[in-house]
Amino acid sequence: MQGPERDSLVSPMFRKLFNYISGKNELNLRMDMTTPVATYIEPGAGPTCASTFTMSFFVPEEHQSSPPNGVCRSNNTFHRRFGGYAPDEAVAKEAKELAELLQAAGETDVDFTHYYVVGYDPPFKPINRRNEIWFIKKSKPASPSE
Repeated sequence: MQGPERDSLVSPMFRKLFNYISGKNELNLRMDMTTPVATYIEPGAGPTCASTFTMSFFVPEEHQSSPPNGVCRSNNTFHRRFGGYAPDEAVAKEAKELAELLQAAGETDVDFTHYYVVGYDPPFKPINRRNEIWFIKKSKPASPSE
């Protein structure tokens, strides 16, 4: 979904995915809810431009040999854990801090243009919440011998 902020899109994105795992898919197949719930963030070109948000659930292990259409496998990530709820302001702060830490450490194989915010807890859990920011490690080109 696209919009100026993620917060207002979380519920409609979650409902769509929940319906899918509840059997509203091409195979009418029900799947267990999994964690974490990840949202891929493609920031807009400027502060007032719409960003693109793609929420995803991880495919349960018993369905991984033949995942439903549209399922992608993840590359390695650089990540940072943080607690509390994850409103847009907290996500932006954590993503900025992780990017700064990676840059200060001299990491050059990081895609800083997109990132994930990942949540492990249901919304009704008020304390000891676990969230993460993930930056994707850039793919290294294959060597000629591969």
